[in-house]
Amino acid sequence: PIVGQFHGWGSSKSSLTGAGLQQWLDDGYAVFSMSDRGWGSSCGGLDPNRLLPVCAEGYNHLMDTRYEVRDAQEVFEALADQDPTGGTTADGLIDSDEIGVHGGSYGGGLSMELAALRDRKMLPDDSLVPWESPEGKGMQIAAAQPDIPWTDLAYSLQPNGHTLDYVADAPYDAISEMWFASAD
Repeated sequence: PIVGQFHGWGSSKSSLTGAGLQQWLDDGYAVFSMSDRGWGSSCGGLDPNRLLPVCAEGYNHLMDTRYEVRDAQEVFEALADQDPTGGTTADGLIDSDEIGVHGGSYGGGLSMELAALRDRKMLPDDSLVPWESPEGKGMQIAAAQPDIPWTDLAYSLQPNGHTLDYVADAPYDAISEMWFASAD
């Protein structure tokens, strides 16, 4: 079995030597983490290759199922088909239907998207196809644990005026007062 660990907005892949991923390794799982398109060393602002042709399509698509989600699926596919010596094999490095996904915030959204697709893959033309590795193995998400995810990314990135301190009689202020009163 494998667990994919996905990062939050603007971050990059998790270190395999960190406590979080080490716990999964100690429990017998394979683990991977990746930097999403447009972040870290995946054509992000500090990537030395960001201006080269290799990054021409490497920009972030705001968790578009056809791109960022499919990127994660393709990593799982490669691991399902690869043998320990680097070639392909019937066994693979991971079990293709024992895939767990986890992430916080933006990564939580990615884990929700993967769980929603479960055993399907969305192609750039918007078509849904069965999720299979290049060697023909059926792929499937077995478990997902999103942490502080969003349900609508575009809406979550829209300013709502809640933090404006120059509006004396803001209509949203009553909502926050009601929330804080109920939290007491």
